[in-house]
Amino acid sequence: MKHYRLAIVCGVGLVLYHLALEQAMGDINSLSYEQWQRFELYGALRYVVIIVCVLLSVWMYSRSYNANTSFKRLFVVGTVAATILAHCIGIYEFIYMYWHPGFVDAYMKAQQAHASGLSEGGIVLQQTAPKNEMVEFMKNPLINGIFYFVETLLLGLITAALSALTLKRRGVAPAESDT
Repeated sequence: MKHYRLAIVCGVGLVLYHLALEQAMGDINSLSYEQWQRFELYGALRYVVIIVCVLLSVWMYSRSYNANTSFKRLFVVGTVAATILAHCIGIYEFIYMYWHPGFVDAYMKAQQAHASGLSEGGIVLQQTAPKNEMVEFMKNPLINGIFYFVETLLLGLITAALSALTLKRRGVAPAESDT
């Protein structure tokens, strides 16, 4: 059960980390492109935490049962840990987008301002750029929450499979005597 508690602690910790990051960044409408880049970099730390948490959950379980830990059992442990993390992240992203409906627009505004500085006639570029369907799609809080749930779950499942393959053990047959 320790391995599942670790996933809960990591999931809640990730949510608290993102809330603290949001507070540290301030008003999203006034962020520059460089600040958004830093925000994305800090946000990407979540992927490292997901990988480490699932790996540690599987490792802790494999160490608890020294003799016989099959791939299937280790994968199930990793899958449960990944599912816990995915729920925490998916629910957080849904609530965040629900409470901050202008988040995607503020991000796109900073991206477009950066793009306009990189090309001649950037104002024309801004005005004629077609709306990205994915951007419009991600403005929906439910879709955003589901997207991040699936993303987190897939990363967790891949980590669970790789760690289960690495850590699986077969039962050791008793040594035969030479007499």
